[in-house]
Amino acid sequence: MWVVWTAHNERCHGKENVNLLQACRWAKEIAYDLIASVEYISGKKDNPQVMKWNSPPPGVVKINVDAAFHDGRQQGAIGVIIRGGKDEVIIAKCKWYASVPNILTI
Repeated sequence: MWVVWTAHNERCHGKENVNLLQACRWAKEIAYDLIASVEYISGKKDNPQVMKWNSPPPGVVKINVDAAFHDGRQQGAIGVIIRGGKDEVIIAKCKWYASVPNILTI
């Protein structure tokens, strides 16, 4: 949904449209991740399958981002990795935040 909303905003502000095929692929991957996480949490084992990371097609990069935040300590961290085809790591970075008021600050 985020990709759809972003594309809508960019179109409204005169920016270049997001490639629809790439947006659909991204949405499908997110849906598979969500289904896998729900099945894992619920303990459902009816049709177990091994999920593995797939390289993006030539000319496309894959960006993975994750963040964590401890509300009581007001600390957090963020990590990002950008990969190209054939599992090539283009760049990876992580950052620690020792004092932040909330997750939206990261």
